Amino acid sequence: MKISSQHRLLFASIILLLGVLTAIEMALKAPMLDIHITYESNSQQYLISPTSPSTQNLFSNNSKIESLGGIKIRHELLVEEPDQLNSWTDYNQFMVDMKQLYQASMKGQISAVINGESIELPVRERRLVDLPWLFWLQAVIASLVFLIAAGVYAFKVNNVGAQQFFFAGFALGVSALSAAVYSSREFLLDGNLILILSISNQFGAVFFTVALVALLGHYPQKLFKRFNLTPWVVLAGSLNWILFSMQIYPDPSWVYSGTLILFAISFVLAFQQWQRTHNLPIERASLKWYLLSIYLGTGLFAAFILIPVSLGVDPTASQGMMFLVFLFMFVGIAFGIIRYRLFDLDRWWFNAWTWFLGGLLLILFDAFLISAIGMNSENALMLSLALIGWLYFPIRQLFMGKLFKKENKQNEQINHLIQKLFSAQNANELNQIWQENLQETWGALDLEEVKGKIKAIQMKGSGQVLKVPHLFNETHLLFSYPSKGSRLFNKQDVHLASLFSQIGQQALIGLSAREQAIEEKNRIFSDLHDDVGAKLLSMLYKTEDSSLQQITRAALQDLRDIVSQPNTTHACLVESLYHWKEEMQIRLSEKQILLHWSQSTMPSKKFSSLTLNHIMRILREATNNILKHAKATEVWINIEHSQDMLNIEILDNGKTTDPNDWNLGRGTRNMRHRCQLLGGQVKWKKTKGCQVNISIPLDLRSMT
Repeated sequence: MKISSQHRLLFASIILLLGVLTAIEMALKAPMLDIHITYESNSQQYLISPTSPSTQNLFSNNSKIESLGGIKIRHELLVEEPDQLNSWTDYNQFMVDMKQLYQASMKGQISAVINGESIELPVRERRLVDLPWLFWLQAVIASLVFLIAAGVYAFKVNNVGAQQFFFAGFALGVSALSAAVYSSREFLLDGNLILILSISNQFGAVFFTVALVALLGHYPQKLFKRFNLTPWVVLAGSLNWILFSMQIYPDPSWVYSGTLILFAISFVLAFQQWQRTHNLPIERASLKWYLLSIYLGTGLFAAFILIPVSLGVDPTASQGMMFLVFLFMFVGIAFGIIRYRLFDLDRWWFNAWTWFLGGLLLILFDAFLISAIGMNSENALMLSLALIGWLYFPIRQLFMGKLFKKENKQNEQINHLIQKLFSAQNANELNQIWQENLQETWGALDLEEVKGKIKAIQMKGSGQVLKVPHLFNETHLLFSYPSKGSRLFNKQDVHLASLFSQIGQQALIGLSAREQAIEEKNRIFSDLHDDVGAKLLSMLYKTEDSSLQQITRAALQDLRDIVSQPNTTHACLVESLYHWKEEMQIRLSEKQILLHWSQSTMPSKKFSSLTLNHIMRILREATNNILKHAKATEVWINIEHSQDMLNIEILDNGKTTDPNDWNLGRGTRNMRHRCQLLGGQVKWKKTKGCQVNISIPLDLRSMT
């Protein structure tokens, strides 16, 4: 029966849950004395302070303590990590003393010599709320590193690198949970249990290093084709651990030296991996991130813990706290999976893992509310759902949004592409815009146009290369190493390329249709010019009727305007105003009407040709009305551009009536209709003559 990735991850979570519960149970076996013992270096004395009301009545803060349970207080009894003691004698004596103290505490109280007096200290059972933050910190670290490693293995069960990475996470989880129990004790814990946990902790530490060394022998490149490094590294690690567990080493610190030697081997393998990936930019980028994640964590742990203990010097940091650096390492590798597809995984892995983590947090929090607080199951479930829904998932979505912010701009990129493609004037310009957009989207190290037509988008070389069909010729585009070589192409890129190709093809079809429409329009205009224009000219020269000549000239002007309409979608406002002024001067001067034209500074950019054509015809109709009805001798035209509005004022000194009494003709109605089409308005009012006010918005988005 085939086991799904989700079932593997669920099974790993059950194992983790059992491990954490076991660690909690062992930690709760440590008796509580409600005391805190420290060493005062100035007076070279051991001081004891009460930590609860039950002991505050027995002695004061910083009292001198000489012995506990008949055993003299000494430095070795206060160490966090017993295998950091200098000799096997001290190590074994620590276990014997802890066992004796633990057995003495089983009577419910234990004697202590404090300030020279014998005092019976009460002993109580440890509760869940007594577990210190250091225990929970190490438990959380163990859980997260194990889940990250298990998440990789669950989806790549047959990948050797994923197997070794999972073992590294398992070993580190064992080490952290073991240390969490004895390093977070108040003072007492059964010596036999500490011994087992100490050996278990070293097992995890040693084999974590073994797994990392073996992993570097296989990932990202397999270094030895005829030689399997893994069994030899496992053998060396097993020997190191056995020599410690059986106390064959001269002293406990030798196990740290053995681990350091294994760690040093990883540098040799890392150097060989670096050489092997010299001509492989993606593998080199992955290796850089992978080595940074590994050596940032393990290097700090070695510097603060392994090296000092190997040299017989007390470590400068708490081992429990130093487990944090390993968490950074595993989180870094998780980011590497997202960015560089480490272990051939992709971003979907992160999505799957975070959703699974949300479900796991719900179960754990629900269990905590029931067991620790005593809440009933219905209320606990409701509160758990609320907190996970209100806290975890919004934080997850915020984090995902920050992490994948480039993807959130996809709609904006597509809209921008559509606008640019559909404004292209020819196929070559359209293709250039399309290719530049693809290159801008992916930031590929190399873009090459290759001979040979392909039917569909192809991802090659495990994501190193993406082949995209050309829009219209017998070639295809070869994009290599996206994001300047810092990641690989993935399925989302294939989907995006397919979308961009469809948009490009539709733009190409639209361009072809537009070109055909322009050709048909030019044919019609040519026929109008040759046939209708010739007949109007003939009529103009043959007739002697002045009114008919005027009508014929107007018809000829309309015909010229129609035939000379630009094929482009945009035109310059400044140039248009110049031509409009020139036309009005000619028409008004024929009737001995003086034109006063003024205009403010106009934007030099281009506007919609359709908009400008409507404005021209509005001005022409206003001129017609003056010539036909006003009997004016002067006309004032003032044009201003303000806040994306074009304001036109036309004033004459002719005769007029109140516009409210007008019976609007076709020309006046056309003026109002054209203004409404442009989102503007026109108003007439009687002054000394007639005043026309026109306001039309100029859409700045149409500028080019």
